[in-house]
Amino acid sequence: MALLELAIELGASNTVIFKRGSGIVLREPSYIVVDDINHPNTAIAVGYGAKKMVGKTSDDVFVVNPISEGVISNPAATALMLREFLTKVLDGNIFRERIKAVLVIPCGLENKSKNMLQRLMFNLGINECYFVPSPLACAANFTDLQNSGLSAVMVNIGGSVTDIAAVNNNNILYGFSMSVGGNHMDEAICDYVQENFKVLISQVVAEKVKLEAGSLYDNDGASVEFSGADNENKNPHVDVISAYDIKQAVEPFYDMIIEGVETIINKCSPDVVSDIAQTGIYVCGGGANITGLDTYFAKKLSLPVHISEEPHNVATRGLGKLLSNPEVLAKVIKK
Repeated sequence: MALLELAIELGASNTVIFKRGSGIVLREPSYIVVDDINHPNTAIAVGYGAKKMVGKTSDDVFVVNPISEGVISNPAATALMLREFLTKVLDGNIFRERIKAVLVIPCGLENKSKNMLQRLMFNLGINECYFVPSPLACAANFTDLQNSGLSAVMVNIGGSVTDIAAVNNNNILYGFSMSVGGNHMDEAICDYVQENFKVLISQVVAEKVKLEAGSLYDNDGASVEFSGADNENKNPHVDVISAYDIKQAVEPFYDMIIEGVETIINKCSPDVVSDIAQTGIYVCGGGANITGLDTYFAKKLSLPVHISEEPHNVATRGLGKLLSNPEVLAKVIKK
């Protein structure tokens, strides 16, 4: 039986699966619709189909986002959701394959959470399961950096967690996770719209306007139409939100991330700081998609800032590269 190798990023916002030899084969929202939130047996919808149902279900149907703050909050729903995703990827042959999976995890994930993940994977028919902290998964995607031997700072802005670490030669020198991510920014946009526009919107709408018109430039003239419910009479309300408005809501979170980067750099030795002055900051994750982030960070930190294409896929692609280099992978999973 041939070995099937997968890289999996099980995030609060999205689940991404990379299949060795095929690349990224699935990227879908980490949502599932069930009829029993505590003991789900059947998935009514998963991924994109489930996210479309947020706020639109009857009282006996539940839309669940089973991952929060970098950990699994609903193991049964997570298992059912991941089973559906793997069935899509493997054409229904989950238990007919010998599967090895490498998973992205937040910095400093507790052993209790790792053990839960491992049990979940084994129950899904995955024979081998290994973990790689997200800063090392991201760093593996940057071949030139890896070959240079220089240190750098990795920042991975996820849905509910941001990982920040100084890395060198497949090692984390200093690193930690912050409870800051895209979902918190979406909540802040909802609050801002309610306070300033007197309109109630969902996080799905908040995410949409953030992606379409979000910017960290001071004078960005972008804007986007949105709809919600009038705060007083709950009637339908259509309005326009500007990039300036969105910046007011999300900027404090990016400033917190900058403070986290400064904290990490201040812990490093002079030699590592000298490296970072050359290499700079590599920003990854869905939160790196906002317009003007590189300029904003570079101005605040006085360091080079790198944002690759499709930053939301960097960690998973990095794991894919590690799957192709078993020697390096063996070193990384020991950390």
